[in-house]
Amino acid sequence: MELQDLKTYAEDALAEEVTNNISGFVEVSDAASTIEDLEADFDGDSYCPYYSQQDDVISRYEEEFGSDAEDICDGGQTYKASEYQQAATAYAYAIAYCGFGSYFQAAKDELIEGLEEFETDAERELHTDALDIDDVVKVQITGQCPHGWAAHDRELEDGTMIWESGQLDGCNGMAREVCGVWISCCLSVKEKTGDEDAA
Repeated sequence: MELQDLKTYAEDALAEEVTNNISGFVEVSDAASTIEDLEADFDGDSYCPYYSQQDDVISRYEEEFGSDAEDICDGGQTYKASEYQQAATAYAYAIAYCGFGSYFQAAKDELIEGLEEFETDAERELHTDALDIDDVVKVQITGQCPHGWAAHDRELEDGTMIWESGQLDGCNGMAREVCGVWISCCLSVKEKTGDEDAA
């Protein structure tokens, strides 16, 4: 069985943890705090249970994470020459553990930065007289774009999609994918009164 890319594996694990721990619309600061508190949960038996996969782990990731893995293995079990495969397995698991933790933390940092950028963009792009919006933008984090069925009006340079014609059941909104999850917001459009039209 082919070994899954470790960076993708860590990002997928984070996406699952995030969507399991954050539901509904929340403030960006609360979402960022929850993400920061998430811990990497790695199991070598699940990621690379076969000897061929363990050999691939060592081949692909030893240069970057081998020294950290040796620190984990030092002081552990001593293997006989005939137990080289058990030693290789332990080393591969240690390498994968270190790599997973590094990629998981990097994805957390990227997602938190993406959330903060999204909040800034939403305040700039959607805070207009036509929108009924509080001072604080609230976002939801989902596995898929919640507005995918509606054609968006435009995109920002980073791919953030913007709906600004009230096509989201009368609302406007934004959505952006970061590290395998979707950050989105949806805002009610104010109904114009006769006085506003006259002004």
